[in-house]
Amino acid sequence: MHSTRNGAGIGVAAVLSLGASALSQTYYQASDGTIDFEKAAFADPTDPANWDSITPAVAITRANVEGIYNPIQESGFSFSGSPLGTLWYFGGTVQDVIDGALTLDDFNPWYLARPGLTPEIVGMDAVVYLEAEDAYFDLMFTDWGVGPSGGGAFAYTRAIVPAPSTGAVIALIGIVGVRRRR
Repeated sequence: MHSTRNGAGIGVAAVLSLGASALSQTYYQASDGTIDFEKAAFADPTDPANWDSITPAVAITRANVEGIYNPIQESGFSFSGSPLGTLWYFGGTVQDVIDGALTLDDFNPWYLARPGLTPEIVGMDAVVYLEAEDAYFDLMFTDWGVGPSGGGAFAYTRAIVPAPSTGAVIALIGIVGVRRRR
């Protein structure tokens, strides 16, 4: 790689190095610790306090009706792809992925992955795939508000997905700083 006067070559090398490690498949199991999330009925889905922020690119919330969506990437639920940045499988766990019983081909957008009516997902094991992170985590819905009177309430327990490491954040800040220098 050739270096340039403004340091862009250094920044690209750091991105490539960081990208290679960031793309290794990762598994987060409920047995390693969980987080409980709940969105109350009629809570404002545009308020980040009512989102489960899983990664910098993926959060989960729900409007007063319909399904869940990623408010970071979309303004509301879509039957064909919500929540953007994720794929789902109901009826299995991350251990099934590790063991090879489930492959990425078994995953679908949330609405298409459901095994029937949405309230039937309460109490069912699920695996969520984070596309950008190439990571899988366990999740189980514990509540689902039904119809307009349900107000978009939902709750689940999920495996802990750690925040990006401080080193990765510092590396990204350093890359931005290197690229801006003249």
